Amino acid sequence: MQNTTAPKKQCKRCNSYFLCNSIDITNCFCNTMIISNPAKKNIKADYNDCLCANCLNYFNNNV
Repeated sequence: MQNTTAPKKQCKRCNSYFLCNSIDITNCFCNTMIISNPAKKNIKADYNDCLCANCLNYFNNNV
């Protein structure tokens, strides 16, 4: 469940805005996503902050 009081963040890959609940990570959308180890490795190598769901899905499907 996405918290509508979560702060907006700008995705470091596509620059879109999304709600990020990193303060309460157990309730953040990214915590419910299954991200492959190769995708995690690529994301970690290139980005140091949150990515939106679309970009996380992109990495999962294209790495």
